[in-house]
Amino acid sequence: MEVVNGVTYLRDDGRLLELTEEQVSLLDVNTVPSLWHNTTKDMIQFNGNNGIIDIGGSGLIVEDPTGIVDADRGKIKIDYDNVARSLTVRPYTENGYPSFQVLDEGTLHIISTPQTVTVPNVYAVYVLYYDVSSGVPVLMIADYDGLSDAQKGDLFREYIILYFAIYDDVEAAWTSIMTELHGSSMPYSVHKYLHDHFHAVYGYGLSLLDFTSGDGSSENDCSIGIEAGMFSDEDIPFHTPQIAKSIFAPAPLSIENGKWKRYPDTISWGIAGFGGRPLYNDVSTAGSESMVEMASEKFGYYILYATNDMFNTFNYVIGQGEYN
Repeated sequence: MEVVNGVTYLRDDGRLLELTEEQVSLLDVNTVPSLWHNTTKDMIQFNGNNGIIDIGGSGLIVEDPTGIVDADRGKIKIDYDNVARSLTVRPYTENGYPSFQVLDEGTLHIISTPQTVTVPNVYAVYVLYYDVSSGVPVLMIADYDGLSDAQKGDLFREYIILYFAIYDDVEAAWTSIMTELHGSSMPYSVHKYLHDHFHAVYGYGLSLLDFTSGDGSSENDCSIGIEAGMFSDEDIPFHTPQIAKSIFAPAPLSIENGKWKRYPDTISWGIAGFGGRPLYNDVSTAGSESMVEMASEKFGYYILYATNDMFNTFNYVIGQGEYN
């Protein structure tokens, strides 16, 4: 900070950001070891007992840190049980961690005891989180798609989000568990903004490797590899090793009978139909979606993507049409 003609400013890469007396007082009272300017929201964000100073003219906004202590992300383990339809969050004791830390509105909590939740035998996308309203973190789970927009906003603001998970009653299994172990240095408003508008961001690598443009008559024509690389889900980096060339597709996904269906990754690319042609996902009738073999001399598409799914780093969505 610096004072020019009696006015206090924070210098941000050559730009002077004016602070009010109240904001200066806040910075003076609290030790602020780290400051950065969030240019998207035009706010000063810092790691401390107060999360954000609004410099956009709307007054002082204070967000106490809530989330996983950044250094403890690797100390958390989630276990799943398909028969019991349960999820358990616990310290990663196998790796030598007897506990991990979370912050709730600036209050530190140390968690050393496993907690388990169960779900009914219905298909749903669930969100797993800690509720600290009682003064201690209690593991909770909710049907995310069943929440209103306002409830989803409250979820990001008031609770410590841990994972998203899909339970499929037809498969009688958890088919996807996605990590949301975001650090406490990222305020909820930034988390929700990034979650709603940006999602994951590409880092490097992840190109297709060793593919051949043939006529599809050989296994080699239908095989690809994937380059090692990195992407980030907000503040969580995901590093992936190179995937060797294979005819088998990583976790194909389609919509069938109104639900996402995941095929095993022992299925070949295109999921060849009875005549040897690829299939596409016919979604023309809601609730009765199905897989249909492409007609002769037609083509389709498949979308390969990297994800925060602990079961499959890579997935691909089967295309929803055939084309000339």
